[in-house]
Amino acid sequence: MSRREELRGRIGGWYRGEAHLAFTIVLSLGVTALFASRLRDVRPLEWLVVPPFFLFCSLAEYLEHRYLLHQRRFSELAFRIHTLEHHAFFTIEEFRTDSRRDYFYVLFPPLFVVGYMALLATGFGALFYWLISPNVGCLVAATAAFFFFLYELIHFGSHMEWRLPPFRQLGEHHRRHHQTELMTTRNFNVVCPVFDWLFGTLE
Repeated sequence: MSRREELRGRIGGWYRGEAHLAFTIVLSLGVTALFASRLRDVRPLEWLVVPPFFLFCSLAEYLEHRYLLHQRRFSELAFRIHTLEHHAFFTIEEFRTDSRRDYFYVLFPPLFVVGYMALLATGFGALFYWLISPNVGCLVAATAAFFFFLYELIHFGSHMEWRLPPFRQLGEHHRRHHQTELMTTRNFNVVCPVFDWLFGTLE
């Protein structure tokens, strides 16, 4: 039995990939829309928080992927889910999903999605809400939620091998990360490889 078939055997009969995908999309876009709906008379200077915070999210994605997900010493659970399962299921030779049940090993677990929205998106939003202004807080929270949506969409599209730009280019960037000899040293950004370029890890 191949490692992929072994991992497939661990997926419960209750699992529905389409429901998992829908939950991720609806929650991340729903939280984005919720915070966007709270904006009131946004000043031009307040809009300026969006680009740097988007870059901050990209840096956080890079650091999480490079260290938390690929080094056991930081988190045994994260290392197991990502390195031992996701990378074992999706190799460079078998990079594409074969069925909706394979979404189990593409998308983040639903509890992680809830935790991200409740703790990180809302937490950063609350910090900026009190430190700067309510509008800036809502913009930060909406940006964080939308960045997560983009991450999941692009990562999903990569493993579906969508050929339309920008999925084709970003998918190839991520596919190279799934080479066993490169997965701990190259191509950690998924949404935008700006920090791979800055830190010299771009393949």
